[in-house]
Amino acid sequence: QGFRPKPQLGDWVWSFLPLSPRESRGAAAQLIADDFSRPNGLAFGSQRGDLLLVSDTGLFAGAESIGENHIHRFLHDHDPIEIGSEVRPLKPRTLYAFDVNRNSEGQILTLTNRRILFKAASGVPDGIKVDCASRIYAGVGTGVDIFDKDGIHLGSLLTDPEYGCANLVLVPRGSTSELIAMC
Repeated sequence: QGFRPKPQLGDWVWSFLPLSPRESRGAAAQLIADDFSRPNGLAFGSQRGDLLLVSDTGLFAGAESIGENHIHRFLHDHDPIEIGSEVRPLKPRTLYAFDVNRNSEGQILTLTNRRILFKAASGVPDGIKVDCASRIYAGVGTGVDIFDKDGIHLGSLLTDPEYGCANLVLVPRGSTSELIAMC
């Protein structure tokens, strides 16, 4: 396609460990999870950092599905294109949980016990966040879905289903949190 280099690595999750506490630059990369279609978001599922959540949004092909014909139509014919509009129904729309194993210095060594927390009923789990009560918020095709730490659906905030919700943030407001979403 020519608009970016071909990926050199797989769709994986990496840990970047500092080379030493005294060095201000550099890190050693370590592969800690693979077997994803399109890992998209990461969040710690607990305040202790012993649970890592990873969303896999393989349902949508992404920008590499844009071919030369799409680019030509957009640049020369001013024909709008939908980036990443290819839907692959057999690919994941899933949020996975992993147990985090750390060394004595607190650095992540491995992820174990991969399990499915939930599959999005609409769209893909995007912009995942976790509040202090370990509730999980995920932007999905119909708005924001809320789950407990075990993946049990607690409720939904519905938005315009034509757009879904791509990202969100939780803003602390004293004893409560305010949810701001990009839908």
